Amino acid sequence: MTVYKPISQEVAAAAKLVAALSEGRDPGEIINSTTETATGGKIPSVLVDAIAVDKDNITDSVIADKFLLLGEICQGITVDPGGICK
Repeated sequence: MTVYKPISQEVAAAAKLVAALSEGRDPGEIINSTTETATGGKIPSVLVDAIAVDKDNITDSVIADKFLLLGEICQGITVDPGGICK
């Protein structure tokens, strides 16, 4: 199992923040969390939910988003008829 965050969602959030800040608007509606710094400060943040990825949802997440190809994931491993690495 691994963890994946859809890059398209992270890019969309970053673009919304850039647009708001460049237009002088308060990005508050976009902010959904805070991140604590090593010194205890808090930074307003936009966090995207992580997806736990395993053989049951890899084709619907990492492969569907074209983050990786099945051949890259299964490099050196036999692929079963269902398209998942053995």
